[in-house]
Amino acid sequence: MIPQLMQGLSINFAHIGLVSSSFFYPYILLQIPAGFLVDRYGPTKVILLSCSLCTLSCVLFSYAYVEHTAVFARIMMGISCAPAVVITLYFGKLYFPDNQFPLIAGLLEMLGMLGGALGDTVLATLVHFFHWRHAMLVCAIVPLIIMGLILVFYKIEHNGQPKTNQAEIKLRYFPRHLYAILSIRQIWLSSLYACFMFTLITCFAGLWAVPFFSLLYTISTLKAASLSAIIFIGTACGAPSYGILAGKLKNYTILLVGGAFFGGLLMLIIVYIPNIPINIMYGLLFLLGFVSSSYMLSFDIVKNNSPPNTHGCAMGFTNMMCLVLGAPLLQPFIGYILALLKANQTTLSLQSYQIALTPILLSLLAAFMISFSIKSKHPYRDLHVN
Repeated sequence: MIPQLMQGLSINFAHIGLVSSSFFYPYILLQIPAGFLVDRYGPTKVILLSCSLCTLSCVLFSYAYVEHTAVFARIMMGISCAPAVVITLYFGKLYFPDNQFPLIAGLLEMLGMLGGALGDTVLATLVHFFHWRHAMLVCAIVPLIIMGLILVFYKIEHNGQPKTNQAEIKLRYFPRHLYAILSIRQIWLSSLYACFMFTLITCFAGLWAVPFFSLLYTISTLKAASLSAIIFIGTACGAPSYGILAGKLKNYTILLVGGAFFGGLLMLIIVYIPNIPINIMYGLLFLLGFVSSSYMLSFDIVKNNSPPNTHGCAMGFTNMMCLVLGAPLLQPFIGYILALLKANQTTLSLQSYQIALTPILLSLLAAFMISFSIKSKHPYRDLHVN
């Protein structure tokens, strides 16, 4: 879709990067405010507003002929999508018992991974057979379908299901709620664990795995992308599996420690051990994705460690932490290291990638060290913040 966008908007590679990244900055920055709005107004009202804004932004993007309009539309998309993860987790908290929340979170993560993969395929197909503007108009229909489903099943929220005291949460309480969650040590530890573990997804699987495997096996980008996709499949399978195990265990420490330890070990094998047959590499990458999904346990730990009327805000903070290190910081940092290494050679070598990918290994080491200090429940989690 990038060449078509560049032609349609009359921009170059540098400006297409701005158009693409303009989605992520409001998405990341609005995670905590979006969580507070879910606490205040409930998930139903927020999702209806989000879907409406998402539809408008997709339509606006389809009619963009200049860069500024496209950037504005992408910013609107980021704003509209910011509450998505918090809303789905909040619904899981409302309508399922506490001991099933890890499984629900794992299933939601699995659907998110599969949805992302399916969405890329569907969008690429639409762009191939139709114009990218028509493809965006088709995308605008999806939020409308979600709105319709929410309106049809709206009564579920008022049919004997748990409710939160939303009327007691005032907008002016946002600083208090933010201070409350930021003052809890376990929320910081579990969110940092998720932050460091998620670099496997955002930095390695999401970007640098493709050029690394292209060089390692001297294969096409398409073939290398199939290797990278195995990580996402492993994560999709691992998330509900961790949810099932977490529901049966009273202490999550072994799962968190094991996820970070085996994630680091597998990353060491994949990046630094030469001559691994490609068929075995597929299996290693599946296992890497599987163990990396231990990060989703952080959402349950944060829920257990935060006051009930701050759950949305707390889970928004955790989701923000998942994203803040990988794509905005480590992705360009690894690229910067590669650029420095390439300055003294004509082409990048395998050793260059092994050096550049070291920050991901250091992140997994940090997650491993943090995991020993994380507790699944906090003795004051039943208090409310006024």
